[in-house]
Amino acid sequence: MKGSGWIEFVLWLAYIVPGVIYSIWRRGGEPSICPNCKKETLKPYNAQNEEKEKQSEETVDCEWCAEPIKPKAKLCKHCKKDVTPSFIQPVMETVELPRENLKAQGSDEINNGPSPIVIFGGGFILLCALLPTLMELFLDKPNQQEANVSDSFICKSVMAKVFGYKPEKMRSVQHGSRYTITWTRPSDGVNWGTHCWVQNNNRIMWKTDGKNKTNGRLRNGEYDEDITYSINGKKLTIYEVYSDGSKSEEVYKVPASEIVNN
Repeated sequence: MKGSGWIEFVLWLAYIVPGVIYSIWRRGGEPSICPNCKKETLKPYNAQNEEKEKQSEETVDCEWCAEPIKPKAKLCKHCKKDVTPSFIQPVMETVELPRENLKAQGSDEINNGPSPIVIFGGGFILLCALLPTLMELFLDKPNQQEANVSDSFICKSVMAKVFGYKPEKMRSVQHGSRYTITWTRPSDGVNWGTHCWVQNNNRIMWKTDGKNKTNGRLRNGEYDEDITYSINGKKLTIYEVYSDGSKSEEVYKVPASEIVNN
């Protein structure tokens, strides 16, 4: 099967997560909805309670003294005469809404949240931002086939790290299994050089050029740094372990011209 399973998983995840968040937002703290007009209400509508409250507030005039009394009263509290209870029928008011309002209120949705386009658009932008990192994480794995890097580039990279330059600023001349690495110091234009060679245990040995082109000291003493390297795909990592136990490393991208064909 072609492609990467991890990339497929991330693509699905990038769109499922925004959908779940949107669903939780829609269902969280859902307000009370009027069954008739589909609008939000401060409290659920109860017709019976409304009728009771309405009747409790209304009064009628006594048929004897014309003072206000309750509609269901059988005795006037003012003139103390018997009265006939009267029941007031509630007046139903009919309001005709425009067709556009009826159509808009016919939906059960509360259309005040982010649209699906915004949700999926945000997920797509998030995916684009994370895609380079994911590609490097899942496609550039440590167990991929190592490139056969030239000893010349390894020596140039080691000297670049030790003296604080870039490998492309270094010059290399081969002498059997060893390499002479030279460079020009930008501050004064003075040329510097070292001798370097790669051992079978991925360890690097080197020494400087002395005065009058005599060889300098071999850097393998008790207080000298121990330099090794590793190759991961087309990346070369140089490691330095110092006499006090501290460590440092630097990663260099191997150019195609420094890869040796088997």
